[in-house]
Amino acid sequence: ITYQHFLVSKDGTPLTGLIQDHIVAGTALTMRDRFFEKSDYQQLVYNAIGSHSRRKILLLPPCIWKPKQL
Repeated sequence: ITYQHFLVSKDGTPLTGLIQDHIVAGTALTMRDRFFEKSDYQQLVYNAIGSHSRRKILLLPPCIWKPKQL
């Protein structure tokens, strides 16, 4: 099914890299023992939904505050 979602307009071949990037980013954001710096977290969230939404994006607060916010 996913092969029919995104097709290259030039020759009609499936564009699977886009789908794979979304799966990798979604997995990275939901892994239990995974921590991101604020800038990396903001970049991942904005790239996932930021350009598609006109609404304010609410981000989660850091789960670790010291020695560095993660």
